Amino acid sequence: MANTNGSLLMVGDYGDCTVTMFRRDPKNGELVAMARLSLGGSIVELHALAILPRSGALVAGGGNSVYVYLPNASSFQTQPNQTIAAPAGSQWFGCSLAVLDGGAVLAIGDWGARRVSLWTISDERSQSRRLEFTLAQTLQGPPGSNRFGCALSRLGHEAGLAVGDSESGVVSLYRQERANVSDNLVLDPQPFQILTDPKVANGESSFGSSLSFVHNVLVVGSLDPRALTLFANQSEVASDHQYEVDDQLGTKLTPYTLSSVGEGRLAVGDFRQQRVSIWNGTAIGSLELESSLRVFEGTTLDDSAYLNLETDESL
Repeated sequence: MANTNGSLLMVGDYGDCTVTMFRRDPKNGELVAMARLSLGGSIVELHALAILPRSGALVAGGGNSVYVYLPNASSFQTQPNQTIAAPAGSQWFGCSLAVLDGGAVLAIGDWGARRVSLWTISDERSQSRRLEFTLAQTLQGPPGSNRFGCALSRLGHEAGLAVGDSESGVVSLYRQERANVSDNLVLDPQPFQILTDPKVANGESSFGSSLSFVHNVLVVGSLDPRALTLFANQSEVASDHQYEVDDQLGTKLTPYTLSSVGEGRLAVGDFRQQRVSIWNGTAIGSLELESSLRVFEGTTLDDSAYLNLETDESL
């Protein structure tokens, strides 16, 4: 199954390891629940989701492992076709995922080991329908980092990457390797910029708890205070572009996870409120509530539950 133009939003359930698929209705643009996929027989503690655009495979992180589910006629296989084994010393391998470079690279976070591993992907599948994942590079959190890798987001359509560290209250930005860096590396190993919360001094913030890249804007979520901060061209914009997010009932939402859903829209997931709110107009200077979603009754969501499977322009 292929995803196009942000038309598909996946909502994961940390507790019972299910994934609810919302598809955009082409007539009115609304996201409608279409199916629910159970991964409970193969994974525990579902933390992160991603789609590989070239193969259409679903990638799920949980239990210090990362699992790959290939598409079938109607959805995805319920048992993983393969597992990406955690490197030695891993603790929370798979806590966050991001697809880079048009689907050629998978970034996998491990905030326990304070690192992000970058895996190149070969999707020339044999009859066994296996993908080839090769560990190409590891980004290690700087001295003093605490939850480096807790959140990830691509930057633009190239191999840029934003890495959140919510306990240190910083987001590190990496870009494609330069001429003075080995060709074997995906990213320059040194961040080109460090973002901090513009309204909270001394890093006393959960800034960087969630990340998404929407309409050429990097959106950074913090849990305390509950806010979204917008950055354009990797430079923080005016301080009034920090938002508290409400749902349609006026309830303050905590942005545990963020996700681009295409056409300048942003999904904000809050497991405690059991709600995903959809915001539009995330160009600088505008952020406006569009609609709210609830998953199927009985779902219990945790802090990495809501993740988007939209990829980039290669779709």
